[in-house]
Amino acid sequence: MRNALIRLKRILRVPGCENAPCVMSDKELSDLLSECRGDVEAAAYRACIKLSRDSSYTMPDGTKTPDQSGYWLRTALLYRPSMTGCARRADDAV
Repeated sequence: MRNALIRLKRILRVPGCENAPCVMSDKELSDLLSECRGDVEAAAYRACIKLSRDSSYTMPDGTKTPDQSGYWLRTALLYRPSMTGCARRADDAV
């Protein structure tokens, strides 16, 4: 489980900020891994969706921080689970 947590943290690292701490706490990441039964890619997808919420805010002096939601949604696409399956024949009884 420890290796999965390290892999998940590496996935959620913001490019250009390699030395910055992960944007989610270890507890949140561990909970996501537990929900996904240890599947790192599924946990990364869920984490990216959570992080895609509007994160911009305006400071008292009027300065506004940029919104990162587009980045996290694009990253979520990399880890989206495949929902494809076999197509049933049209003449096959249901």
